[in-house]
Amino acid sequence: MALQDRQKINSLYAFLLIMPMYYEDPYLRELKVRVISRRGDFIKFDDTILFPGGGGQPHDTGYFKGDSFLARITDVRKDGDGIWHRIEILEGEPGDEGTLILDWERRYYLMKSHTGEHVLYRSLEKVSNIKFVKVEFDIPESILFVEGNVTLNEIERAENIANSIIGDKIQVTIEKRSIQDTGDVRIRRDRIRDEEVRIVRIGDFDSSACSGIHVKDTGEIGGIYVKRLRYSRYNEIIFMVDSEARREIEFSKNEYRRIRHLLNEYSSITERIKNMKEEIEKLREDYFRITETMFSFEKKIVDNVNVYYTTAEIGDFKGIQKRAYSISESERCVIIIGRKSMGRVEVINSTGIDFSWSEFIGERNLKGGGKVNFMISVPPERFESIFNEIMDRIEKGIRGSPL
Repeated sequence: MALQDRQKINSLYAFLLIMPMYYEDPYLRELKVRVISRRGDFIKFDDTILFPGGGGQPHDTGYFKGDSFLARITDVRKDGDGIWHRIEILEGEPGDEGTLILDWERRYYLMKSHTGEHVLYRSLEKVSNIKFVKVEFDIPESILFVEGNVTLNEIERAENIANSIIGDKIQVTIEKRSIQDTGDVRIRRDRIRDEEVRIVRIGDFDSSACSGIHVKDTGEIGGIYVKRLRYSRYNEIIFMVDSEARREIEFSKNEYRRIRHLLNEYSSITERIKNMKEEIEKLREDYFRITETMFSFEKKIVDNVNVYYTTAEIGDFKGIQKRAYSISESERCVIIIGRKSMGRVEVINSTGIDFSWSEFIGERNLKGGGKVNFMISVPPERFESIFNEIMDRIEKGIRGSPL
């Protein structure tokens, strides 16, 4: 290839890195392409409709197809040297020219989810004092992570605002600005490496720096539904869009009807369930206290050392533990608590004897941990034999016999 032609290609590719086809026309599903570089099972084309991921949105998947070959594209990555597509050969051997085929259903759902997240977050900002942390998109559910206290009441209000914006079919536009000229744009400057910033604008409702792929107007989102609010290090708002949102709403509606029928309650089911939870919690506490005060271990005496043990499936396990610790604090003993249904054996030891439990579990390919006291995970099918071996080992240890 002549140097002049190569320079033209490199110049063209540099331009495409600035505005690849997945940005220029996010709705394009097929594109004729030419291979310009190969690196192991990765290929670089002269253009691409497959998004390499960004803004929490996963990379696209698709196919590279020619007259005599077919390859699945399982990964798309962007680095300083371009956009690379990992291929998995299905038929033939990929040539230098072919057609890229986008997995459109997957991409389109992620586009709707991404624009939906912008709408939902801005709606939440209007009703709650929150701060954006990150977002993770997937099918059918995505997760918006925020800092700040968020209540179910606020979620419901934000959901209503978001669905109103979706119903208004507001135009979504993309523009580029200097990082110094972002004004009221929602932006995390610590994550921006370039001088220019890509801005996604939803009418006058929201504007945010974003590298993701979006729909043309909010109407395409088709509706948004918050399935769950989960409290962890950050508040996790799990949401769905379009047909998946409608399917989840229908499922929830049917479940709600079944619960009302089951409880024979047709007024405030929320209050009824709250009361039931309180009653269950009280019963659990009572069960714990009864177990703690009244549970009786079996006992054997080995060289004047009490060995308490149980494999009972009744009694609150934490209550049994507390009872065992109480006994071990008042006398020199060993207590073995085994529960087959939980697949565990716990050894509480106040004798000062080293039973070498790490060696024991290693020899039997078991898992466990601890120092003075030790917990051993035991498969149900091996429970009886392992429990008996533990009892034998404790007897030998107390008598001073080799373990």
